[in-house]
Amino acid sequence: MRYVEDHEYLAFKNFAGELISAWMGFKLLTGLRQSDILSLKLEQLKPDGIHVGIHKTGKPLIIEWSDELREAVNRIRKMPRPIRGMHLFCTRRGTPYTRGGFSSIWKRKMNRAVKEGVLANKFTEHDLRTKTGSDADLEHATRLLGHASPQVTKKHYRAKPETVKPLR
Repeated sequence: MRYVEDHEYLAFKNFAGELISAWMGFKLLTGLRQSDILSLKLEQLKPDGIHVGIHKTGKPLIIEWSDELREAVNRIRKMPRPIRGMHLFCTRRGTPYTRGGFSSIWKRKMNRAVKEGVLANKFTEHDLRTKTGSDADLEHATRLLGHASPQVTKKHYRAKPETVKPLR
């Protein structure tokens, strides 16, 4: 678990190309796990929000639309693809990315970003979930990440240092 600083996030997002950039925007806003994003179908995008069945817990979740989330989804849907698939993120052939396939793309881009000096240190796709859990207030992060209790969120997804005031 590592907290991705805003400057690192933006540097990689601007470097990594359209697919990874769109993924990062969506992931930061929703905090969804990779498997939940990869399996997300267009039919789950409804007027009241994105309807997700969290694979790990089986918990149903509706992520309400915000202007920024709607813009992120529209950007993803407008990505050029010769064949449209049923999934929000799909390959040029219209099939959903596999975990291994997507991870290969991520790692290739990340390695190149470090090699070219865009980033000093690598971060994982999963670290973006940690960023979401750290940047939101605890109650919001707990609900957004689909956790049963704030203790789970605190233990696994609160990596940002807490800022405190001195005694005097």
